[in-house]
Amino acid sequence: MRRVLPILALLVSGAQAEMADVHQVSLRMTEAMSREREALRNYTVLRHYVLNTSNGNHSAEMLVRVEYANPGGKTFDVVWERGSSGIHKRVFRKLLEAEREAARTDARISPANYDFHLEGSDVLNGRHCYILRLEPKGQRKYLIRGRIWVDADDFAIVHFDGEPADSHFWIKSSHVVQRYQKVGRFWLPAINESETEVRIFGRAHLTIESLEYQVNRHESGGRAETASRQPVE
Repeated sequence: MRRVLPILALLVSGAQAEMADVHQVSLRMTEAMSREREALRNYTVLRHYVLNTSNGNHSAEMLVRVEYANPGGKTFDVVWERGSSGIHKRVFRKLLEAEREAARTDARISPANYDFHLEGSDVLNGRHCYILRLEPKGQRKYLIRGRIWVDADDFAIVHFDGEPADSHFWIKSSHVVQRYQKVGRFWLPAINESETEVRIFGRAHLTIESLEYQVNRHESGGRAETASRQPVE
């Protein structure tokens, strides 16, 4: 019994330490996101959407100019589109509508919307990260379920691997991997890849690439922060 008690004490103290780490990481992440949201006044980005079905019978792509203004939300201008009109109507347009609506709701990754669990650490692109598992509180639209990688220096989300907590009528299920890039001092989406089960079309692979960013273009006395990339072949 005397041997068991010290072991139990170590287990309890270890669990408390993990809880403290989770609280610290999630708190600093929330604070960093709040500061970034306040500093990010506007941006424009070109987004390249590509969807291919597993049977090869349907494919489509679209280039969209996205403009974000704080607090006005997002606007989308389709530059060009090719391929299946059904995919454009039932998938691409619905994705844009959902993102426009999500920008007007509180879908932030915050303690108000999620429970966090620390699962360890990792190194991505030479940067140390904490891995947090997300459990959404409730079944509200636009929440996600999975794991996020949080940069240990900036406390920004740099990677996500999981799925939407709710499903859209045309999209039955989807596994998503979202990678971020640093544009000046901001971490913004770079590439989103998902394996998706689309009604009518079946299994499909969707890629969304952010090719060019211009951030805070209209700040007085300031210079826009920019980043560009070439499409994935």
